[in-house]
Amino acid sequence: MFLQMKVVEKLRTLTWLSMKDVNVTGRRPGGSELIALDIDEPGVDGFYNLRGIKPIGHYRGATGNSDLDLLGFDAHVLDDNTIRFYMVNQRPPVGAFNNIIDASKSGANSTIEIFEMRTGQEQMRHVRTIFSNEIWTPNRVSALADGSGGFLVTNDHSVKVGLVCDSQC
Repeated sequence: MFLQMKVVEKLRTLTWLSMKDVNVTGRRPGGSELIALDIDEPGVDGFYNLRGIKPIGHYRGATGNSDLDLLGFDAHVLDDNTIRFYMVNQRPPVGAFNNIIDASKSGANSTIEIFEMRTGQEQMRHVRTIFSNEIWTPNRVSALADGSGGFLVTNDHSVKVGLVCDSQC
């Protein structure tokens, strides 16, 4: 099974944009879309089935819904039927009333989301959300292969917002 992230946003281009150039009103309604491609079992036509994957459990997005705003992911196979996903979630920043606020002033509301999924399922169960002041502009997460459940994450800027951040884009 191969999990492909399909992030469709109306106002973004294929070029890298700095956070100040991203208009959160251009986010795809409903956030990112996760699609599983069943490469182990092609159909009679030779094509592979696509399945949408939905988060379940206690996950809540920035505004209290189940939207994910994914940038990247890594996976660790736990057993023959279970995969643990580590996902960079670039949630929009929100105000006191869960209203989306200007990201150019506060930066993204970035988290690492951990989900587990059983082979063939159309749901992934939320395990936990990692929010830390050490994760300010994550661009890559990598699961540790030692079975500890640990991961590494890199930030692509030395600060979250401001002139230094703008000069690093």
